[in-house]
Amino acid sequence: MDRNQLEKFLALKDTIMDNLEVLKMYLDTISQEGFSDPESALYNQITDLVDQTDSITIPQELETIIIRGRTIERNLDSWLSREGRSSLELEWPDITLFLSGQ
Repeated sequence: MDRNQLEKFLALKDTIMDNLEVLKMYLDTISQEGFSDPESALYNQITDLVDQTDSITIPQELETIIIRGRTIERNLDSWLSREGRSSLELEWPDITLFLSGQ
């Protein structure tokens, strides 16, 4: 991976980490408002994703993290919608563009 690709890769990781931190923050907030997270399972999943993202060195592995992060976001968005609140609408990076060299 050349320097330009490395910088883009690190920027992708930063974006993903930021999104995961937002998910964790929202989960904390809505858990206090009635969202059920038995045994902090969802919170622990997000924490695991943060740890995994931090240790990833291969761009292809980011795709799995993005998919799992989006799934968690949809779960939170469903609850927010039922409560009549706006969804998160996080911007997840498109890893396919990175992998294709664009």
